[in-house]
Amino acid sequence: MLIFALCINPILINVDQKIQELQLGSRGFIATVVAYADVINIIATRPEDIDIIQEVLHDYEKATGARINTHKSRAITFGSWNKSTPIMDIQYHDKIKILGFNMTKHTKESANKIWAVPTAKIRAQAQDVQGL
Repeated sequence: MLIFALCINPILINVDQKIQELQLGSRGFIATVVAYADVINIIATRPEDIDIIQEVLHDYEKATGARINTHKSRAITFGSWNKSTPIMDIQYHDKIKILGFNMTKHTKESANKIWAVPTAKIRAQAQDVQGL
């Protein structure tokens, strides 16, 4: 696993450098690449980023001999993103799981699903402590 982590680092750095960081409102910038074990999540907010991502992935394949498994890969659109933009023959989905969190193409719905259970548990614990 350590060798894989060392080999995957160049692709993460390359994607992160070539794609503009995302800005979410006034909260500042967030990463464009999130990786855990052998899973890489690339976040693109502009259709022109797709060409950059594909170029980086193809360069990585050429340099390492590794291949991106497009059958196991998933793409999801948020908001009004055009699904006709192909991404290396990776299928688009209406919902996917990212690092154990269920995501849908509607960000508000995703946020509600992700935070509903933990929030309910914390609320119940707080009520327990207060004796309500």
